[in-house]
Amino acid sequence: MMNVFLVAVTLFFGISSATAQTKTTKSAKEKATTNAAILTKALGLTNEQSEKVKELYFTVASKNEVIRNDKNMSAKLKEESLYGNNYTRLTYLKDVLNEQQMKKLTQIEEAKKKGKPLAGTEKLEDL
Repeated sequence: MMNVFLVAVTLFFGISSATAQTKTTKSAKEKATTNAAILTKALGLTNEQSEKVKELYFTVASKNEVIRNDKNMSAKLKEESLYGNNYTRLTYLKDVLNEQQMKKLTQIEEAKKKGKPLAGTEKLEDL
């Protein structure tokens, strides 16, 4: 009887810890779609701008996903690569957004870094 109890407890904790370790992460496409929708509303993007933002965010999120999952890359190289992708993202956004939209995006991203996202942008995903 005690053996059955021990097996049951072991199984319960094994399943609980496995479930806790399973982290549901969004795909690059889901992140890009979510972010484009949020930014379209927050920045007042046109349909054309929204599609370009979505495409850009998908590209960056896909590259970042590969970097994060590369077990052969050092932490330092991963950090530098992610930073480079973010810099490239901002550079391309300057070609898509107007000056006012770019200024607003900067405010949104700065507020998010401080842990106080602006209203309507709380669900922006890290790429």
